[in-house]
Amino acid sequence: MIKTLNRQRTGNHQRRGVLLLVVMVCLLLVSMIGGSLLKLGLAQRRQMRREQSRQQAIWLAESGIERAVARLRTDSEYSGEDWKLDDSDSIRGKPAVVKISVLRDESTGKIAISVVADYPRDTDQRVRISKQVEVGL
Repeated sequence: MIKTLNRQRTGNHQRRGVLLLVVMVCLLLVSMIGGSLLKLGLAQRRQMRREQSRQQAIWLAESGIERAVARLRTDSEYSGEDWKLDDSDSIRGKPAVVKISVLRDESTGKIAISVVADYPRDTDQRVRISKQVEVGL
């Protein structure tokens, strides 16, 4: 009877040990899956921010062209500028710069407007978009 009781206790300890091992392996797997999902979520967030910055730079470049055309209508000698958006003008608290160049072709009477938009300005995450158009005013 005593030997039977000792065998039952030993069997219970072995089952508990195996159960503990199974639980630890399951926790490890859940932790690995959770870490992978977190890493994926952070990568998608970075990609979304890059795409937002790229879209903002595109809009800034288009605004730079519109600004140049409006200035050329009021000032025929307008040759371009560095349009800096700081503080209250900044987009989502990030400064930007739009470099506008105006070149005139006297032979054809056409005006070439070249724009380079940097958003956000002066950072490693900067996105640069360039646009060129020809207009005849």
